[in-house]
Amino acid sequence: PTGNSDIFRVFTYMLRRGFFRYMRIQYNDGLFEFFLRPPLRLNLYAIVIVSGPRVTFSQTDYNRHFTVREIIKDSERGFYNLLHRTGLAYLEHYYRVMFFASRLDAKFDLELLEGQRYYMRSHISNINGPLVDVDVAFHNGKTGMRAFVVKWRLMLVVDAESKRMYDFEIGGAFASTDVSAGSPSSSTNKILDFAHIKNSNKKNNANKSPLNFAFYLLFFFFVLLLLSFLRGSSSVPSTRFLPQDQTRINVTNTPPISNDAVVSS
Repeated sequence: PTGNSDIFRVFTYMLRRGFFRYMRIQYNDGLFEFFLRPPLRLNLYAIVIVSGPRVTFSQTDYNRHFTVREIIKDSERGFYNLLHRTGLAYLEHYYRVMFFASRLDAKFDLELLEGQRYYMRSHISNINGPLVDVDVAFHNGKTGMRAFVVKWRLMLVVDAESKRMYDFEIGGAFASTDVSAGSPSSSTNKILDFAHIKNSNKKNNANKSPLNFAFYLLFFFFVLLLLSFLRGSSSVPSTRFLPQDQTRINVTNTPPISNDAVVSS
């Protein structure tokens, strides 16, 4: 939040959702991990594992099967953890808008029953201009076999009125007319470096009021309090990188993802 009205809106939203319930959702989505260990660079090739940890009774139907409604709902947690671990969440905070899902596809191969352990394997499977395809695959926690996969097609709409969207291949927020005219060529690969975002934030930080400082101080106090409480519970899902992803990849020197690129799970 950058203004008093934004702070009031944030607190109102938290209270309407239930403050501790809202904080628990953010914890499960990887927001606290993002604050404590923010990524240093954008990693579009990261694979993030999100624990289930198991199918609960409230997620099943009469036949004790994991329902489609709950699968789609839980897959949202999978792609939010990916956004925070890859660094794409920086763009949400910078432009003060959230990713918009323009399409949702799902494929179901196996059933998961009540009480079965499972995990989600999230990764970016394709990038095409302003469109980002995120695959969230659910795997049997015992056998490792893939049960179903949910594909989220995401876009970052910076300004709906001017039809400005973030182009992930060019690196910047442009309208369709700007891209066709070739004006954003100088901004190529800007997405791969957060320096321009940090420099802009330094200018904005100088104009912050004491009320904003009090808000952040209060917010992080509650974050630390909830972290100390939630880390003691074994039922809270946790996230981790795969072993091969522990070494950060500098994608500045890697070729861009082609339109036909598909990452198999």
